[in-house]
Amino acid sequence: MRLKNKLALLLLTICAVPLILSSVMSIHSTFENEKAHAIERNSALSREVDLEITSLINHNMGTLKLLAQDPVIRSMNTIEIKKVLEEALQVSPEFKSGIVLTNTSGMQIVRSGDGTLNNISDRQFYQDALNGKAEVISEILVSKQSGQLITVLAAPVYDHPGGKIIGVIQGSMDVTKLIEFVQQRSKDGATVFVADEKGKLIAHPTIQLSKAEDRIDLSQTEFMKDALAGNKGSVEMANPKRERVITSYLRNQATGWIVSTEVPLSLVEAGGWKETIFSTVFLLIVLVIVIVVAVIVARKATKPILEISEMTQSIAVGNLTGKLIVRSQDEIGQLAQSINSMLDSLRTIVYNIQRQSSDVSGHAVGLSSTSVQIAHSSQEVATAASESATGVTNQSEELTHILNSVNDFSQAINHIYDSMESVKRGSELTERLSNDGSQRLKQLEESIQGVESSFAGLVKTLGDLDQNVNKIGHIANEIKTISDQTNMLSLNASIEAARAGEAGKGFAVVAQEVKKLADQSKHLTGSIEEIVSSVTTDATAAVQSSEAMNHKLALQIQTVEHMSAAFVAILKSVMETTPQLKRSVDATNRAILQKDDIVGRIESISAIAEQTSAATEEMAASAEELTATTQEIAAVGENLKSVSAELEECIKIFRV
Repeated sequence: MRLKNKLALLLLTICAVPLILSSVMSIHSTFENEKAHAIERNSALSREVDLEITSLINHNMGTLKLLAQDPVIRSMNTIEIKKVLEEALQVSPEFKSGIVLTNTSGMQIVRSGDGTLNNISDRQFYQDALNGKAEVISEILVSKQSGQLITVLAAPVYDHPGGKIIGVIQGSMDVTKLIEFVQQRSKDGATVFVADEKGKLIAHPTIQLSKAEDRIDLSQTEFMKDALAGNKGSVEMANPKRERVITSYLRNQATGWIVSTEVPLSLVEAGGWKETIFSTVFLLIVLVIVIVVAVIVARKATKPILEISEMTQSIAVGNLTGKLIVRSQDEIGQLAQSINSMLDSLRTIVYNIQRQSSDVSGHAVGLSSTSVQIAHSSQEVATAASESATGVTNQSEELTHILNSVNDFSQAINHIYDSMESVKRGSELTERLSNDGSQRLKQLEESIQGVESSFAGLVKTLGDLDQNVNKIGHIANEIKTISDQTNMLSLNASIEAARAGEAGKGFAVVAQEVKKLADQSKHLTGSIEEIVSSVTTDATAAVQSSEAMNHKLALQIQTVEHMSAAFVAILKSVMETTPQLKRSVDATNRAILQKDDIVGRIESISAIAEQTSAATEEMAASAEELTATTQEIAAVGENLKSVSAELEECIKIFRV
């Protein structure tokens, strides 16, 4: 398939797929909208009929309630009542079977018109009204006079407001009016019908319901069940004729009747099909337009590409004279500009090749002859280089031997330098330790002297203590003597008190207390003597120990002084040795540096000799390679000559 067709198909697909999808969705939406419109129209028709029924019932029920309150009706005067009923019938002509007044026994006593009077005590509507229900709407009944379907509206009659019920006023209304309502609303395919509170049909625009057996029972259908339950809504279903219809329904609040409207589904879908046909035709028109536009766009888009294709085919056969016309600035226009630039470059290249190919052929001949001369010269250079390489190799071996000897000497010097460096570090450490030891000995000497002075003070203090203790002993002896004398005095006082009798009892007590004090003083004096004796003994021992310690401290001071003098001598010797070691290390270091310089120079000379030897060998090898290369160049020159001839033949196809 050609590119133009592919592009047109792609554009058609891009445009057609969304159009088709939107059309399908539009068709579906159209059918749904038609159904929604049908449901809305059905509901509106049902509401209109519901309002008509409510209005009809309220109007007629209002007439009956007014009659029930009329004093003439309450009077039970049948002649007067008949006139009133005839007038009321003019207001509510829907009571075609007449308006009737019934007493409490169930017997009709008067009615409008000429109809017969019957007993209706068995009727449910009568019983409900008699029981006080204000508004009664009967179920659908068959009239005993006309045989038509009717509904009875009834209201109780009171003798006075708030009094007792004296009768029931009723009006029979046939379903003719309902049929008129549904017939007026049943148009444009819609059918409105009414069912009673039991789900049986009572009014239909097309079905005759003149007899009770003609009524269709719809109570078992789903929509009728939902409506009888008091709900309203719409449903899609099959009617009794098996047609698919959309039915909308609601329940009349006044009567309990079900008002329904149905419309055939085929009629609803017919409107949708009209919209679908219109949408389909519009879609086909749009697709035709899209196809035309796609073909035009594809043709316009592929035209520059076809021109480029024709140009590349022309270039392939050697025609470089053409040029593309750039019609746009998009990617295809840029491609055309690039191809034009390529053509210009190719034309320049081919022209230069044509111009220089002949020069290459001439140069190839000169290259061949020159390469022969170079090969001869390179052979001579290779011979000289080989001889030079032999001499340089011998020099390199001698230099290597010298370098080995110097390296041995270097190792010995390094060993000496390491040893002297260790001695230097030891000397410096000894100097530091000597200084530190000397300082510590001075500190020890000062400390011992301080201790000596402290011991001297301690010895003096102990001597004073011994003297004070001796004094305390003397004082204790004197206290003991006083205690003995006091004891003796207390004994004499006791004897004298005994002689005095009763008069000396008080004095005897005092003498007794004095004796106790003397005994206590004697006891304490004994304790003091023991303590003084113990302290005296300890003080004497402390004095003796202090004197011995003082003697030892004196000896230690002498020893420390001798050690200090020895450290001073060691420090002086170390300080004299350290500078000499430093000068020796410096001299050794300078020798090592000079040795390193000598070794470096010898190594440089040896390396240069090796490089020279290698270079001469490489030069010899290069000369030999140059000889071989020049021979190859000569062969290449011959090949280049033939290749240039072939190149001239090849570029003859290009027209620039």
